[in-house]
Amino acid sequence: MNLDPRIGTDAYSAHLDGLIFSSLVAHDAQMNIVPDLAERWETPDALTYVFYLRPGVKFHDGRALTSADAKFTLIPS
Repeated sequence: MNLDPRIGTDAYSAHLDGLIFSSLVAHDAQMNIVPDLAERWETPDALTYVFYLRPGVKFHDGRALTSADAKFTLIPS
């Protein structure tokens, strides 16, 4: 089990991460993909997703969420 959502890929980690962290998108009761941290998104082509972050989202320390933060969790360095 791992509480870093970039690393913990087992079922227990995924469940706990879902309780602790927000994501760009989430699932509703019918398992439809719905906005979470992203208020909307576009797919201009088959390889590109453009997410528009909700304004006013902050980390626990008060720092604003940025696109660089989202990129850090999605794209390996």
